[in-house]
Amino acid sequence: MGRVRIVGGTFRGRYLKVPRGATVRPTADRVREALFNALGDLHGCVVMDLFAGSGALGLEAISRGAVWCSFVEQDRRVALVLKENVAALGVQEVTEIVVANYTAGLSLVSRRGRRYDVMFVDPPYEVTGTVMEHMRPWPARLVKEGGLVVLEARKGQTFDLGLEEMFSRTYGDTSLRIVRRGEGDQ
Repeated sequence: MGRVRIVGGTFRGRYLKVPRGATVRPTADRVREALFNALGDLHGCVVMDLFAGSGALGLEAISRGAVWCSFVEQDRRVALVLKENVAALGVQEVTEIVVANYTAGLSLVSRRGRRYDVMFVDPPYEVTGTVMEHMRPWPARLVKEGGLVVLEARKGQTFDLGLEEMFSRTYGDTSLRIVRRGEGDQ
């Protein structure tokens, strides 16, 4: 079992468990720090952590003031570790863990009617292209107007959700983009 550290906010310095194995690739501390600096104030935000893994992105958002996080993780073993991380921080009341693949998870949260200020999309690099093809309609269904979608991929991978790009940087082999859902974006 590995560990990753929360880099800012209320839980700064606290460690999260990370299951060993190729299915979980936590966002590096320096990339997460740069991402959250770019996102700015998250107080009062509702977020989704798709491909949640250890929950590092969603839990970092809660640490920085987000009021709710929906985690979607398909691997049951990984979801158990995520549940332990949520419990260790005492944030069970402001989170939900959906154990399903991303398409089923997105459908489920969509039916519940929740809308998100920030959606983190960090799929395994080997399936990023396929995932991005299927992601295109979801921001209009799940992200509030003016809300953000954070896309993490391997350096050099390209994808387009048809949304306005707000931020784009590369850190080592990680490409990070933040796009915004504008008024009327489909």
